[in-house]
Amino acid sequence: MLLQIETLPTSENATVKLHPADNIAIARRGLTPGDSLHSALGRLNVQEVVPAGHKVAVEAILKGQ
Repeated sequence: MLLQIETLPTSENATVKLHPADNIAIARRGLTPGDSLHSALGRLNVQEVVPAGHKVAVEAILKGQ
């Protein structure tokens, strides 16, 4: 699926995964605690402030991974 970057970010496209196998994504807009995002794993709830352009985990990442 191609992402139309010119569209405004929504919960469906607020993050961009650079590769389908990645466990992180890039925030297209600032994210705040309580925001809900859509991912292949279902809905994710943002736990911490994530500025636009920063990486965000879209699945659990164990220490040392």
